[in-house]
Amino acid sequence: MVRTSPGFRSQRFATVEGMFAHPGAYAITENQDHLRDLVERAGGTLPGAYDRSFKLSREGKIVAVEFGPAMRGGRVDNVQLRDGDVISIGPDSRTVLVSGAVSRPSLIVYRPGLSVLDYVELAGGPNDKANKKGSFVEYPSGYSKRVRSFLGVVYSQPDVYSGSV
Repeated sequence: MVRTSPGFRSQRFATVEGMFAHPGAYAITENQDHLRDLVERAGGTLPGAYDRSFKLSREGKIVAVEFGPAMRGGRVDNVQLRDGDVISIGPDSRTVLVSGAVSRPSLIVYRPGLSVLDYVELAGGPNDKANKKGSFVEYPSGYSKRVRSFLGVVYSQPDVYSGSV
């Protein structure tokens, strides 16, 4: 008869993918290891890694986290890791995807300084079915912000970064 050891827990892993010095699966201690700890164990990011493309996936869903604040140890973004978490970072895509109710949904070359409305116009402008009050920008990290308007006048547009949708 083989008895289990009291307090025994099977090994837990988180996976590091993309532009890290040493991608792969890493053993973690739940409730102790944080995002920053794992990135350091993986040797940090490679030159050319785009920090805004950083993603943390948990149970198949994106957890919205900002890479810069997490690496500085920010309490909000430097989240505790769980078994099965996957972190990834890629290169800068240098594009913006404009989709939805526009005349011609397109992948457009990123141009610093252009607004949300500028990108919509580059995709042929809104079509007849467009709900202009429902416009938003989805960032590569998983966050999203909506375009704010009142009486048809846009008064607040979120910034657009490379890799945004």
